Amino acid sequence: MYPNLSFTIYPLSEQALVIDFGQQIAFSIHQMVLRCYDHLKTNPLPVKHEWVPAYSSLTLHFDLFALVQYTGDPQPLAYLNKFIREKLAVLPTVSPQEYRLHSIPVCYDPVLAPDLEQCLHQSGLSLEELIHLHTAIEYQVCFLGFLPGFAYMAEVDERIAFPRNNNPLIVFMLEV
Repeated sequence: MYPNLSFTIYPLSEQALVIDFGQQIAFSIHQMVLRCYDHLKTNPLPVKHEWVPAYSSLTLHFDLFALVQYTGDPQPLAYLNKFIREKLAVLPTVSPQEYRLHSIPVCYDPVLAPDLEQCLHQSGLSLEELIHLHTAIEYQVCFLGFLPGFAYMAEVDERIAFPRNNNPLIVFMLEV
């Protein structure tokens, strides 16, 4: 049980609610989102619905008409609010999920890393410092994004956290 579990619930649309655990990007918060997601999936609503986890929130999409029929209330958001709060009040304490470790080879050769110079310039770091910071820890990927291969990660050292390029780099495959 998590007696101090803090969250807010607010409507996203007529047929969606958001459970917000705060606007902080932290792996511990994302783990809590996933625990709530797993728990709520095993304690389903009595109407058609879908849960969508994100970094620090969980969105519920539901069939409003079916929920109105089920509750008899033309505005059933109070029912959903109570349902969610009751289910999360008994959220079991579980050990963290097991995660798979993936080793991703990285090449810091400027010929193969076309944005390396820009990163060094923006950060003010030497190549050796950047490599050390980049390889010193294991990173947690919370989920994959809409762009192919774009990973949304948990905490990243601010000194090497660079914004995404407005226009993705064009990479040419060369035959060797």
